[in-house]
Amino acid sequence: MLQSALAQKRIATVVVGTTRQELSIAALRDIRIPLPPSKDEQDTIATALSDVDGLLAGLDALIAKKKAIKQGAMQQLLTGKQRLPGFKGEWVVASIEEVAKRITGFWGSGEENADTPKRARIIRAGDVSADGKLTATAERFLSDAAFLTAKCDRGDVVITVSGNGLGKVWLCDGRPDVCVSNFVRALKPRKQLAGAYLYYQLCSSRAQQLLVEYTATSAYPNLRPNFFGVSWLPLPTLEEQTAIAEVLSDMDAELGALEARRVKTALLKQGMMQELLTGRTRLV
Repeated sequence: MLQSALAQKRIATVVVGTTRQELSIAALRDIRIPLPPSKDEQDTIATALSDVDGLLAGLDALIAKKKAIKQGAMQQLLTGKQRLPGFKGEWVVASIEEVAKRITGFWGSGEENADTPKRARIIRAGDVSADGKLTATAERFLSDAAFLTAKCDRGDVVITVSGNGLGKVWLCDGRPDVCVSNFVRALKPRKQLAGAYLYYQLCSSRAQQLLVEYTATSAYPNLRPNFFGVSWLPLPTLEEQTAIAEVLSDMDAELGALEARRVKTALLKQGMMQELLTGRTRLV
């Protein structure tokens, strides 16, 4: 009951203080809550909600396990320690600038005019999440030339190069009119590189370590451009890169499905609490 929105709302009305909030025992005692007529019904409601908590805990444990399995697979597959069936031959080591074209974008204009006629969805550093998703964009206007330069195509990899959370990456999924700003870089793979493979390599522990080493330490962190010239990227054939990326992408899809199920289960619990703890719905 005390976790419910109803109780929390009533508690909020009697909390006092600004910098330090306090709830007195007397105020807590005066809070009124819905109470079923029998302890048996209270126990039954609590058991139903506890069962959902158990399901949520099980999903959390499964998600954590799948994430650990994925990290292990990345460590093995992205270093060549474990090869997928059908692939052999030596890997080479390259720098990013050898296998991808690095693009710096534009911030553009807030208004459409003759010089900036192209509407674009601009990616800022904060628009890329730590788990590799594009969560937002800013509507801006670019010149025709700037739009063509900064536009992200399917398979491009966007990396943040300044600010907190530097080194976050997003694999472009082909959505239209998305362009990079001057706060991020687009890495456009050349013919010997698969964009999805580069994305997973940039998510690896080796890449994250290098990003820290090549970050300029100042009040506002910036990735030094020579990071892109360091030879560290293990590179098998294009076919093997694609196969590795597909295995890891399948793992991501499984994780995404589990996380979506977890969100739905949490919403279900909230709905059950709203119904059962207010008496709107009674258990048999």
